[in-house]
Amino acid sequence: MTEPSTEGTGERNEFLKSSAAEEGAKTEESTKEKEKEKETKKKKKKKDTGPQVVIRMSQRSKRKSTTTIVGLDLFEIKLNDASKACSKKFACSSSVVKTPEGKEEVLVQGDIQEDVADFLVATFNIPENAIVIEEPKKKK
Repeated sequence: MTEPSTEGTGERNEFLKSSAAEEGAKTEESTKEKEKEKETKKKKKKKDTGPQVVIRMSQRSKRKSTTTIVGLDLFEIKLNDASKACSKKFACSSSVVKTPEGKEEVLVQGDIQEDVADFLVATFNIPENAIVIEEPKKKK
């Protein structure tokens, strides 16, 4: 029987080793870049200490929900005007409600968080980075 030829296998093994080392270096670089991005995002969050509009959704009953808009008064927007504009735009009921802390907020019927955010940017010229949409907490 003839023995298998070992010519060229050394070169092939060296090629495989070098390509594996290159891939390992690439993954290390990509993880370092991701860590840097996370750090910059954390720094950006700390810088945004200006006034913010918070939009949150709360469940009223099984399929009924309400959207609450907090912080419009910080941008010198009359809450009654915002409430009327929302009710006309989204064809739903909206009102100004006092919280137990004594602050006022706009309460809109329905789950329209993203739509309200776009509407506030277009109508009242609120910067997009000042709008925070809080995701509803899921029950486990």
